[in-house]
Amino acid sequence: MSYVPVDLVVRDAISNRPVEGVLVKVFAEDGRGVYGEMVTGTDGKASFLLDGPRRYQARAFKLSTGFKNPVYFDVLDAPATNCFDILANTVSPPSSTDPRLCMCSGTFRTPTGAPAPGLNISFVTRFHPLILDHAGVLTERVSAVTDRNGWVQLPLIRNGEFDVFIEGYEDVKRIIRVPDASSCNLPDLIFEVVDHVVIGEQQIQIALGQTVEIVPEVFTSTGRKLDGTAKAEVSWKVDDLNIASMTVLWDKIVLYGNTAGSTLLTAERADMSIVRIPDPPLMSGIPILVV
Repeated sequence: MSYVPVDLVVRDAISNRPVEGVLVKVFAEDGRGVYGEMVTGTDGKASFLLDGPRRYQARAFKLSTGFKNPVYFDVLDAPATNCFDILANTVSPPSSTDPRLCMCSGTFRTPTGAPAPGLNISFVTRFHPLILDHAGVLTERVSAVTDRNGWVQLPLIRNGEFDVFIEGYEDVKRIIRVPDASSCNLPDLIFEVVDHVVIGEQQIQIALGQTVEIVPEVFTSTGRKLDGTAKAEVSWKVDDLNIASMTVLWDKIVLYGNTAGSTLLTAERADMSIVRIPDPPLMSGIPILVV
């Protein structure tokens, strides 16, 4: 027997897209011995070195995702390519059929990772009474309670602002802004943070002594687009200020070419008090190269 590389790729059963954050464990064919475990990355891939030729079984686990466990696969000796798919059935979030409402739902856990049942979450409107499709909406408190699985869902008016109070954290008030969407993940809404930054250019070139203006797009964990450069929520940085410096304005970033060379433009969340796991960089791929 010899060790050969084996790739297990987790894909969505409907869209065929790779699924990130899935724990994949490899067992002996009879399920007794464990040969390794790995969490899939953005490519949905979990890679192993396994003895071949031999049959194994794999099991996949992720919250709110269904798998047909176990999955059996036969590892062959090189030069055979040992790549196998694992199909995932991701749970689609409930959505509102009312175009004025957003169905907010999600799961809450205890510090042990177990579901948090019976958790009371209160929402208090920040807007004055309004007329919505000829119906009067009054200012009042709305409460929702998680079920035994830690799950909760309720519809809220799109674009509405609410004060949120969570049982056990009554002294902490969160202010939410409901997105203009049919559905939203409630934990992401309550603990909303900057999620990613989009800059069209992969490389920014500046003539010596000249300036270049860029207009980034900043999005939160609910998919809400923030205004302009979101300078209060995002810390913009040029690695080498001798090569290029910058001024962050409300609506754009102005880069100045100081000396010949190259450096990197980076961005990170200004408020790191809310921890997210996983927490990828704001800009996908490498930071933007400035030449």
